[in-house]
Amino acid sequence: MFALLAVKTGIARLPQDVNWRSLLGYACLAGIGFTMSLFIAMLAFEDTAIVAAAKRGIIAGSLFAGIAGAVLLRMNRSLRDVN
Repeated sequence: MFALLAVKTGIARLPQDVNWRSLLGYACLAGIGFTMSLFIAMLAFEDTAIVAAAKRGIIAGSLFAGIAGAVLLRMNRSLRDVN
């Protein structure tokens, strides 16, 4: 969102080989970093059932982010190869 705002206001511009789909793909891949989330969940909750549920949610979210990022970047590469 802030990248879009920065480009629309003229504060920044996208690099030459980067388009919005690739930027979104890279943003999704950034969602994979889950080790700090696991650490915080273990500190935040004392009940082992809640910690286990938090771990499952964090891992599922990271898996989804990785798949979404890979698909978006793969689609972007396929579109670039066609042109």
